[in-house]
Amino acid sequence: MQALRLYEYGNLNHLKLEELPDFTVQAGQVLVRNYASGVNPLDWKVALGYIQPPWELPLVLGWDSAGVVHEVGAGVTQMKAGDRVMGFPKFLEAGGHAEFQLFAEEEVIPLPDSLTFAQGATLPVAGLTAWQSLFNVAQLQTGQAVLIHGAGGAVGLLAVQLAKQAGAYVVATASSPKHDLVRSLGADQLIDYRTTSFDAVIRGMDVVLDTLGGDVQERSYGVLKAGGYLVSTVHPPDPAALQSHGLQGSMLDLIPHAGTLAEISRRAGTGEIRTVIDRTLPAANYQAAYQYSMTNRAQGKIVLDWE
Repeated sequence: MQALRLYEYGNLNHLKLEELPDFTVQAGQVLVRNYASGVNPLDWKVALGYIQPPWELPLVLGWDSAGVVHEVGAGVTQMKAGDRVMGFPKFLEAGGHAEFQLFAEEEVIPLPDSLTFAQGATLPVAGLTAWQSLFNVAQLQTGQAVLIHGAGGAVGLLAVQLAKQAGAYVVATASSPKHDLVRSLGADQLIDYRTTSFDAVIRGMDVVLDTLGGDVQERSYGVLKAGGYLVSTVHPPDPAALQSHGLQGSMLDLIPHAGTLAEISRRAGTGEIRTVIDRTLPAANYQAAYQYSMTNRAQGKIVLDWE
């Protein structure tokens, strides 16, 4: 099977697409023939060494994928060979950037017939990140106001839709070329971060979803009302800043959850949630996919095609 393996941190040239031995399926495992896998900022951040989890190199990156069950191990009852599925492995397992991927049974869910494999690959990481940030962590409620930074990216576009469906007032930051798309998905107010300082035009937010960190996070404290919540996907909020502004906040600890992912995929399958793919590239073009992700210009998801 073909797989994209990282041999050394620090440079995308240390990624190699190569042939690996076939998997042996153990009890409780599901072997999936991947047809599409998502490219996330996490992939290139690990490749460049910004994040170095406690694992041994070489390793196969990739945290969300969609395909067809090829084989199941003893004791597996919820899946069978031929089923269309999407999956999200535990963080330290990864393995999505490959033709075949091993999952524990609870890490895969059915892929709705109305979704393509590429659409399925847009949902696990971005969908769970958006859902858990807004609802599990920040406890967003109907009638509240939420500011979503980086709303034109994969996480942001799903967060806008989920927040709007929950009855929130949605303010979104994105570059102007992305405004029509973000507005069409439910944003009530758009701010072009390149021409307008968001902290100069909004106040009184109940929740801020920070997907960018740095200066954006620092300026976000001032737009929240007392008792508001700042949840970040990239960097823990400063405890001193939270205290001085009378706020709550934390960084998301993303956890695979089949039940939540099943609800997200159900909504996508019925059209309640729109999946947005910026581009799909052959797996052999992985360098271009990673490099494009690094520009932060993608509108929605970047997908690798393993067909």
